[in-house]
Amino acid sequence: MPLNDHRPTGARPRPTRTKGQPGVGLAGIDRSGAGSPIKQPRLPLALTAGKRRRTNSCAGFTLLELIVVILLLTILLGFAIPAFQAGNAGGSRDRVARELAHTVRKLKIAALDRQIIHKLHLDLNQNRIWVTRGEQAAGLDDAPSSPQSERTLPEDIRIAKVRFADNREIRSGRAEIAFYPQGYSDRAIIRLTDKANTTVDLVVEAFLPMALMAEKDSAAVF
Repeated sequence: MPLNDHRPTGARPRPTRTKGQPGVGLAGIDRSGAGSPIKQPRLPLALTAGKRRRTNSCAGFTLLELIVVILLLTILLGFAIPAFQAGNAGGSRDRVARELAHTVRKLKIAALDRQIIHKLHLDLNQNRIWVTRGEQAAGLDDAPSSPQSERTLPEDIRIAKVRFADNREIRSGRAEIAFYPQGYSDRAIIRLTDKANTTVDLVVEAFLPMALMAEKDSAAVF
């Protein structure tokens, strides 16, 4: 052992670089690629499982899943379409009732303001309504006062009957409700019905400024 070597006994010899051997560096590691291939580091198990799940999720739906979804949609549409049609018919019936109630309110105000009698005419056979006023309303001429005062109801809505306070009930022909300058009107119930035979009653009270809507039989009001 050389005298100037102060390494402790049992220590590994220091690697030396040999001239003329490129690619061999310190620690004797072969950097030229001529040796054994470098192994790729393994990914953790959780990462590989997540990657596998992402790959499987992109595979799409199976034929059985698509059939089940289509079947469920068909069942839902089978319930939804009839309910939508029924709601549409009821909406049309109620809309006509609200418009007729608005007409009643306007006639009560007009009769009081102008101090002349007004009449609401209802033709149950032709399914139309119109208004007369003044001398025309007091006489035998029941033609509409103006083209704007006449209206034909929608085809799916009809006037089923008009009932008065004296138990007089009109199911066909014409009926009229008078609005007087003193601020009151005839008492009457106008029944509207639709194609589904559901009804709504419009109750015209003598001293109320507006008509009331009721979905049940309102005969007990009189």
